[in-house]
Amino acid sequence: MKNKLILFVLCFFVANFLSAQKLSTLSVTSGGVKRTYLLYVPKIYDSKKSVPLVFNFHGYGSNATQQLIYGDFRAVADTANFILALPEGTVVNGNAAFNNFGALDTKPDDVLLAANLIDSLSSKYNIDQSRIYSTGMSNGGFQSYDLACFLSTRIAAIASVSGTMVQIHLNACNPKRSVPILHFHGTTDAVVSYDGKGGILNSVHVDTLIKFWVNKNKCNPTPIATKFPDINTADKSTVEDFLYKGTNANVEFLKITDGGHTWPSSIITTGSGNTNKDINASVLIWRFFKANRLPTTPTNDLVDFDLQYNVYPNPSNGNFTIETNTAQNADLQVFDIVGKLIFESKINDNKTTIQLPNQAKGIYFYKIKNEKSQTKSGKLIVE
Repeated sequence: MKNKLILFVLCFFVANFLSAQKLSTLSVTSGGVKRTYLLYVPKIYDSKKSVPLVFNFHGYGSNATQQLIYGDFRAVADTANFILALPEGTVVNGNAAFNNFGALDTKPDDVLLAANLIDSLSSKYNIDQSRIYSTGMSNGGFQSYDLACFLSTRIAAIASVSGTMVQIHLNACNPKRSVPILHFHGTTDAVVSYDGKGGILNSVHVDTLIKFWVNKNKCNPTPIATKFPDINTADKSTVEDFLYKGTNANVEFLKITDGGHTWPSSIITTGSGNTNKDINASVLIWRFFKANRLPTTPTNDLVDFDLQYNVYPNPSNGNFTIETNTAQNADLQVFDIVGKLIFESKINDNKTTIQLPNQAKGIYFYKIKNEKSQTKSGKLIVE
């Protein structure tokens, strides 16, 4: 244990030395609370070119600095040119730091935190809004699934390492679009157990989790199965890849036989159980992410129709005017960044004025639906 701790400390200082000019500790206010996060910006970043954003959430009792090294994406970001954000969890009632994936019904709202971070970082960096992703270890994997469920209009794809879902959130999960899913799990995980019957909490069986997302994404229920070569027999584990093909989004499951509660190919081996060395989770996650982006419209049912419209002023203080070329009947809905309906009204005239009710500054989304059930959507910015 002492040797592992020394290795961790050495890796920490070497990593900081090598990336001192690119790694920052920043903060954002979310839900009225100051939240901190690490931000890694590759040297090749050019503000003239939009780049992806990847969230990397740490595990329960860990922190952003440890996750930066444990589930390390920096070398990948340096060549693929994406920005990496690692939020810090919060401590509630004396518990260890964690991401609130629904374990608490109240604060902190870490779905809101992710949305606020997207807004904040998008105001400072040229973020490609169609290429925002989330991954994480254990508790961070639970959090990534939460974003797939409740922030699907902004998160292009997620990947989870040793983190599943609890039944109550599986029941409540209703993404507005098909979300590409990549999942890693060891069959001998003693922390978040494969069958959901052991470990630190009662999570769903991994097979149940995969089946849920396969059904949700309308994937072919028969996967394409591929075994990875067992190139490192010393890791005492093997990997099989199950790819479920979908029309709009795939589900991919990397089943690590005899693998533990660990990040595959991490240089830190302080996790619980066998760390597989046949695959590199960070490389495979980015490979999966880069193949997926948000569709041009935020939900699957959005299609074009002949209603021409203009929304102004935008940004505004919450008062907007919607002007159309023809006075056809239509319904207007406005949603906040987590998809909650906050305003609805009828559009019967060529010119309609709306006022959002006491909304905080930020980004909102509107949807206009005509009598033919055809819809259009857009963004509203309140300053």
